[in-house]
Order: sequence, then C-alpha cells, then structure tokens
Amino acid sequence: MNKFIFRTSLFICKKRNTAAKLPVCTQNLCKIQQSSRQFSLISYHLNKKPTLDDLLKEDENDKKEKQKKTYFEEQTLPLKSRIAIVSVVTAGICGFWLYLKTQKEDREIVKREEDCSKVDIGNADFTLTDHTGKRVTKKDFLGKWLLLYFGFTHCPDICPEELDRITEIVSEINESKGVPNLQPVFMSVDPRRDTPESMTEYLKDFHPTFIGLTGTEEEIKLATKSFRVYYSLGPKDDDNDYIVDHSIIMYLMDPRGHFVDYYGSRSTPTTDVVSGITKRMKNYLRLHG
Repeated sequence: MNKFIFRTSLFICKKRNTAAKLPVCTQNLCKIQQSSRQFSLISYHLNKKPTLDDLLKEDENDKKEKQKKTYFEEQTLPLKSRIAIVSVVTAGICGFWLYLKTQKEDREIVKREEDCSKVDIGNADFTLTDHTGKRVTKKDFLGKWLLLYFGFTHCPDICPEELDRITEIVSEINESKGVPNLQPVFMSVDPRRDTPESMTEYLKDFHPTFIGLTGTEEEIKLATKSFRVYYSLGPKDDDNDYIVDHSIIMYLMDPRGHFVDYYGSRSTPTTDVVSGITKRMKNYLRLHG
C-alpha cells in the first residue's frame, strides 16, 4: 500500500512537469508515509486481542495501585488528630521555654540575695526599747518584713513627710493579696528627747502598726552604725532646742533579718516603692516559700 501511494504521488509530480516543486512533493510524501505507519500501529493494538497473561498482569497492576493508595490513606491522620499532636508539641515547647525562663529568673534572684548578703547593713544585733517601754532585740523582728526609717520626733518637716509616705506604702502593701504584711519601724536618732512616751504620742498620727525604737545614746550609736546611718546633733538655740541632721532613707529587711533593698530618694513615687517592695516579697516567697 505504501509503495502504491509513493508511485502515485511521484506520477502526479511528473505529469505536471513541476520540477521546481518536487522537493515539496517529496516532503508531503514523507509525511504521508509516517502517518500511514502510525495508523497501522494503532490499528494493530486496537485489533489485537488481550491474552490471559495480559489480563492477569493488568489485574496485578490494579491491585498494586489500590494497595499503594490504601497505604497512604492509612498513613494520613485525621485533621483532629493532627491538630491535637501540633497542640501537644507546641505546649511542650512553650513549657520547656517557660522552664528555662523560670530557672534563669531564679538564678538571678539567688545571685541578688547573695550580693545583698555581702553588704554589711543591719547584720549586727541590737538591743533597744520600743515605744511601749519593752526591751527588744533584732531577734524579736525575725519572721517579719520590716520597713525601717531613722528620724526624731522633733523634726519639723522631713520626718513627718516620710512617715506619711511610709503609712501610705504600708497600707497599700498590707491590703494587697499574695504578699505578707509589712511592719513599719521608726528608730530614733535623738535618744535624749525621744522617750517611749514621746514616741507613742508622736506615732499616733501615722500608721497604727508603727513600732518606735529608742534607747541610750550608746545603743542608738551601735544600731545606726549597723545600718550605716549618719546623724549629727546641731547647735542648741536659746530655748535649748536643736535639729538633728541625719540620713533620709528607708530600709527593707526580709524575715531572716537580711537587708533586701533601700529607698533613699524622696522624689521616687510611692507607687514605685510599693511595686519594688511587692517584687522583693514575691521573689522571696518564690525561693523560700
């Protein structure tokens, strides 16, 4: 059949006597031959009857495809399960990060405590007389948080202002939940005039839990030296009155009697002092319960 097509095409080209167009005819002839071979191949496969081996092989291939599809479907988890797994993994990562963060914060708190313990403030014992006339020592204040201030009852302005601030701080701390109570203490630097009776009268204008401490000149000297507090009696006037120059500072002491922090700037807002004391208390509870 192919030969017939070739001869027929060649005859037509010669008949027309178009020698110039012979290459085009030859190209067309090649295309016709190629199409004829493809047609014959397709007809062969369409007309070919499948054998038993072909059917078995095709059936085996279908089973393999089904098994592969089933395997991948079994390996794919439901959406809820995947979400649950992702949630658990995320929670685990967050928990581990929080654990590391907590460990770091604890180390920082411990380091700060160690640094404060190296500062020799209030470490020495003292024996004084409180505003009720009772003799007390440092051990009597163990187990309590103290906010300690040094001053004198004849102070015209600074001491009353600072004791008002302490009253506000203590009130706010003691009304807060999650932190222990704060005990305000007023220690005199003027033992000549600050008797227990005068201190009782003086402290009535401030927080009701205030404890006043006084003593002999030697006892006050030892106590102020332990806390590194400066004080100096000024010259007397015609009425035999005088002013005492002294450090303006508040000390925070923890239940073990250790120095924790101090607040010396009068310009520091009361809210910042409250926030600082609350933080120190919570850090202490975090480590020591």
